[in-house]
Amino acid sequence: MHIKGSIFAEVFDIDLNRWDELPPPPAASGLDPYSVSQRVLFDSSRSRMLVHFTSNASLHSFRPDDGSWEQNLAAGLIYL
Repeated sequence: MHIKGSIFAEVFDIDLNRWDELPPPPAASGLDPYSVSQRVLFDSSRSRMLVHFTSNASLHSFRPDDGSWEQNLAAGLIYL
Protein backbone atom coordinates (compact mmCIF):
# COMPACT_ATOMS: atom_id res chain seq x y z
CA MET A 1 0.00 0.00 0.00
CA HIS A 2 1.44 3.36 -1.04
CA ILE A 3 0.63 6.12 1.41
CA LYS A 4 -0.02 9.39 -0.38
CA GLY A 5 2.75 11.85 0.32
CA SER A 6 5.23 9.16 1.34
CA ILE A 7 8.29 8.29 -0.70
CA PHE A 8 8.81 4.63 -1.57
CA ALA A 9 12.49 5.02 -2.54
CA GLU A 10 14.89 7.33 -4.31
CA VAL A 11 17.63 6.91 -6.89
CA PHE A 12 20.48 9.31 -7.61
CA ASP A 13 20.61 10.59 -11.20
CA ILE A 14 24.29 11.24 -11.90
CA ASP A 15 23.54 13.10 -15.13
CA LEU A 16 21.28 15.62 -13.39
CA ASN A 17 23.14 15.49 -10.04
CA ARG A 18 19.94 14.99 -8.03
CA TRP A 19 17.83 12.44 -6.20
CA ASP A 20 14.61 11.34 -7.94
CA GLU A 21 11.67 9.51 -6.39
CA LEU A 22 10.99 5.96 -7.56
CA PRO A 23 7.39 4.90 -8.12
CA PRO A 24 6.28 2.02 -5.90
CA PRO A 25 6.08 -1.39 -7.58
CA PRO A 26 2.70 -2.44 -8.94
CA ALA A 27 0.38 -4.15 -6.51
CA ALA A 28 0.89 -7.90 -6.38
CA SER A 29 -0.60 -10.60 -4.22
CA GLY A 30 0.79 -10.19 -0.72
CA LEU A 31 3.37 -7.57 -1.76
CA ASP A 32 4.20 -4.93 0.80
CA PRO A 33 6.25 -2.35 -1.14
CA TYR A 34 8.06 -1.36 2.06
CA SER A 35 9.35 -4.92 2.68
CA VAL A 36 12.42 -4.41 0.49
CA SER A 37 15.38 -6.62 1.39
CA GLN A 38 18.45 -4.81 2.66
CA ARG A 39 20.34 -5.24 -0.60
CA VAL A 40 19.39 -4.10 -4.07
CA LEU A 41 21.33 -5.55 -7.00
CA PHE A 42 22.32 -3.50 -10.01
CA ASP A 43 22.26 -5.28 -13.37
CA SER A 44 24.07 -2.74 -15.54
CA SER A 45 24.13 -5.06 -18.55
CA ARG A 46 20.33 -4.80 -18.70
CA SER A 47 20.01 -1.28 -17.23
CA ARG A 48 17.91 -2.37 -14.25
CA MET A 49 17.88 -2.81 -10.48
CA LEU A 50 16.78 -6.12 -8.96
CA VAL A 51 14.74 -5.72 -5.80
CA HIS A 52 13.64 -8.56 -3.48
CA PHE A 53 10.50 -8.13 -1.35
CA THR A 54 10.33 -10.24 1.79
CA SER A 55 6.56 -9.96 2.28
CA ASN A 56 5.85 -12.39 -0.56
CA ALA A 57 9.38 -13.57 -1.53
CA SER A 58 9.12 -11.92 -4.94
CA LEU A 59 11.87 -10.48 -7.12
CA HIS A 60 11.12 -7.41 -9.22
CA SER A 61 13.26 -5.39 -11.61
CA PHE A 62 13.08 -1.63 -11.95
CA ARG A 63 14.26 0.15 -15.09
CA PRO A 64 15.25 3.76 -14.30
CA ASP A 65 15.29 4.76 -17.98
CA ASP A 66 11.51 4.39 -18.33
CA GLY A 67 10.36 4.05 -14.70
CA SER A 68 8.85 0.59 -15.21
CA TRP A 69 8.66 -2.39 -12.85
CA GLU A 70 8.57 -6.05 -13.86
CA GLN A 71 8.01 -9.10 -11.67
CA ASN A 72 10.83 -11.61 -12.18
CA LEU A 73 10.18 -14.22 -9.50
CA ALA A 74 6.86 -15.63 -8.44
CA ALA A 75 5.97 -18.98 -6.92
CA GLY A 76 9.57 -20.16 -7.21
CA LEU A 77 9.89 -19.37 -10.94
CA ILE A 78 12.44 -16.85 -12.16
CA TYR A 79 11.67 -14.71 -15.22
CA LEU A 80 14.74 -12.88 -16.50
